[in-house]
Amino acid sequence: PMACSLNLQKALESCAAFLQEHQSEFLILRIKDEERSRTSAQKIQDLVKRLSKSLPLHFSMDLQLVGHLRGQMFVLQDWYGRDASLRWDGPSMKVQDFWSPGSWREK
Repeated sequence: PMACSLNLQKALESCAAFLQEHQSEFLILRIKDEERSRTSAQKIQDLVKRLSKSLPLHFSMDLQLVGHLRGQMFVLQDWYGRDASLRWDGPSMKVQDFWSPGSWREK
């Protein structure tokens, strides 16, 4: 289980439905492991791998051109484990949002 009340699979399915209706669009997704544990990271890795077989998830270690991403969801990886895609706050990215609440409830 992940530390949120929204089911990641349902959210991704909704995004895929949007892209079916708007094929010239693309989405950039930051998939974040809120628990930050090896166990939760592995569950996310397994779920994303399984969903990539049926949803238009795009994984790349490099930034992509818009034309290449149309109709797809570009995944930014924010979970521990083997690199599956470009990492959030990795060497190719400069994050300027350093807000860090005291608890997940404050988010």
